[in-house]
Amino acid sequence: MTAELSRPIYNLVHSWDQHNCETLMVDPQGEVYVVSKVAAHQHPKLVHLPASAWGAHHRVQVNDGILMQKTTTFVGGDISPDGHEVRLGASPGIYDC
Repeated sequence: MTAELSRPIYNLVHSWDQHNCETLMVDPQGEVYVVSKVAAHQHPKLVHLPASAWGAHHRVQVNDGILMQKTTTFVGGDISPDGHEVRLGASPGIYDC
């Protein structure tokens, strides 16, 4: 079986003070959130990528976000169907936020 990937429908160009990110989550309304990936003993950030940024033809500044209390490197996550809970995966462990 072969799958063909089409070109992206939208591009998002943004500035953020974090080095890396592996966690991208979409809430039930289609809003996008990312969690920064950090080195050991540092606090990652959770930020909302503004809907106005999608398809924009200029670089968008991302807000400061929320500094997470855990000093953990998160590598995945999901938002509950009702949008009230976030679960983040790390190595090792899963965290409810």
